[in-house]
Amino acid sequence: MDSLTAKPQCLDRPDPEMFPRSTLVLLSSSLKKLRRCTPSLLKAAAKTAPRHIYVSYEPELTRAESVPATDEFLRWVLSVYNEASIAAPQHDVRVLLRNVVSTKAKPTSRLQYPIATVLTDSRPERQEELRDYLAARFSVETPVDLLVYAGLEKPKNLKTGPKKTDTSTHGDLYRRRVDIDLDLNGTSSGHSEQDLPSGRLPSYHGVVLGGTFDRIHNGHKVLLAESCLLAREKIVCGVTTGDMVKYKQLHELMEPLDTRIAGVRDFISDIRPDLEQVLEPIPDPYGPSIVVPDLGCIVASDETIRGAEMVNVHRKQRGLSQLVIHKINMLTDHHRSVEEETKISSSSLRKRLLGTLLREPQVKHIDPTPYVIGLTGGIASGKSSVAERLRKLGARVVDCDKLGHLAYQLDGPAYRQVVDTFGEDILDAETKEIDRRKLSAIVFGADSDKLSLLNSIVWPQIARLANDRLTEFGRDGAEVVVLDAAVLLEAGWEKFTHEVWTCIIPPKEALLRIRKRNPHISEAEASDRMTAQLSNDDRVAKSNVVLSTLWAPEVTQKQVENAWCLLQQRISDRGETTVHQSTPGST
Repeated sequence: MDSLTAKPQCLDRPDPEMFPRSTLVLLSSSLKKLRRCTPSLLKAAAKTAPRHIYVSYEPELTRAESVPATDEFLRWVLSVYNEASIAAPQHDVRVLLRNVVSTKAKPTSRLQYPIATVLTDSRPERQEELRDYLAARFSVETPVDLLVYAGLEKPKNLKTGPKKTDTSTHGDLYRRRVDIDLDLNGTSSGHSEQDLPSGRLPSYHGVVLGGTFDRIHNGHKVLLAESCLLAREKIVCGVTTGDMVKYKQLHELMEPLDTRIAGVRDFISDIRPDLEQVLEPIPDPYGPSIVVPDLGCIVASDETIRGAEMVNVHRKQRGLSQLVIHKINMLTDHHRSVEEETKISSSSLRKRLLGTLLREPQVKHIDPTPYVIGLTGGIASGKSSVAERLRKLGARVVDCDKLGHLAYQLDGPAYRQVVDTFGEDILDAETKEIDRRKLSAIVFGADSDKLSLLNSIVWPQIARLANDRLTEFGRDGAEVVVLDAAVLLEAGWEKFTHEVWTCIIPPKEALLRIRKRNPHISEAEASDRMTAQLSNDDRVAKSNVVLSTLWAPEVTQKQVENAWCLLQQRISDRGETTVHQSTPGST
């Protein structure tokens, strides 16, 4: 038996988290000009940053001047996040607000991701001035790897491209410098030109907001950034948990609560490190907003405005001051599909994870070919339809449900022991075959031990039959074999597969499908069967790929085709030769 000697890769590009250094975009031109240049600036920055881009507005470059929090500045911040969704969708873009709002001196605090490249639109008179400023404002350790000067005053017919390269070390500031000219013919998406009143933004001692904050995206960043611009001293943020996320679409793919809270903390610490942060999990719609007294403002969207109004109702009942409700505008999702939301949302992002590799397959001591996919899912999850789609794409399929029927047959390997254990009352009076409806009524009842007893009899027999099929497919030279098994994880058969793929649908949808497929089953019986199986969360936690048949068939087909394409890339990257497969039931 050969071991897997190469770990399949999720993508054919380097993992950006292996390169946590970032690019700092340091801007001093007028906000009006910068709004026009934002797409080009972000595209230029994206070429130098593996993953993270910081943007800071410094109108008096090399002088630590405070920037007033005005409506014009807010429009520019919104434009950066909106254009980042278009020009740099794979990058984590953060607009720094460290020099905004307060005129008091702020303690220097390091950025989450060290600066490797500085892109600026200003040429300081002396390089050492910029060096000292970067060290004082951002704790940048010079020399940086690259200094990029982006000229914003060039003729409009000049295309983006390198203008001048300097590889000498100048004043211990940079190891290499590149001058580029930006194409200013392009225009922004127009989101930043929304009608807003002119003048300074209001400010409050404390600002409160809430959200799920799953995989923080640019929509979340607008919410957090606008809240940080309104807050003078403190920001209170509730992160939903419990029943607040239980009914979210594809909540099984949501990041853990601790990860989501840490994401909010890191983001605020980067953009406004001077603010006191109060971050709490909230299992209800209100959380700290109705108990913290020193708040002045609550930030909401069109979707949550009613909840914000109810917060004031509860605060009044508790004798607390009323909060000003500040409504933000949601960012448009420029990459949405027809069935997705118009706004940027975590639900849409989770949906896009379907069919992708969520976690790398473990290296297992099994033969590398054929490549075995363990396909599982709860009752009525559409697992069998996914298996059929994979078969049409070229996979061979071992249907363990059909093998289970063979094991129960009159001449099947499990027949005699099942009858001896559960009695002849489970037999059809005429054919003497096992009546699975009668057997189900026994094992899915109140005594769960009976189901475990049945499984201990049948599962080993199914595994042996599956072994025969997999061996046969291996001899035929199959490249990919799908082991279609509802009890894949319960039976421990995942150790014989290279990857686990899981189909999930919401329990409510599963219940409807069960009743439609089996009208004779009561809702209570259907619920008992669902309770007896692993939850979606348990399955997803052990899966490499997750799929869902909740939507139209063409949506499922797209997921499966994407998953198959990525699988072929992983198999190709492994470059293994075909050998005999070690399978369930083998020793």
